[in-house]
Amino acid sequence: MYSDDLLADLENSIDKYLIPKPVKPINERQKNSYMTFYKENISSETPIIRDIPDVFDKIKNYLELRIEEIKEGFETEDEEDFADEG
Repeated sequence: MYSDDLLADLENSIDKYLIPKPVKPINERQKNSYMTFYKENISSETPIIRDIPDVFDKIKNYLELRIEEIKEGFETEDEEDFADEG
C-alpha cells in the first residue's frame, strides 16, 4: 500500500485513487478535508483498510459469543418459567 511510486506523488495519488469522484468537481473544501485526512494517515502509515481475514475472524468470534449469550438468556428464562409453574 505504501509503494514508493504512490508516496513520491502523494497528492496526485490521493486525488486519483482515494477521493470519491463525486466530491472532486463539487466541493473544494470537502476535497481538501479528504486530502488532509489521507495525507496524515498515509504519512503516519496508519492502515486505512484493515486486514480482511482478521476482520472476518473478529466478526465470527463476536457472533459466536453473541449466540452463546442468547442461548444463556433463553436457558435462564426457561428456568424462571419452570419455577413460576411449580
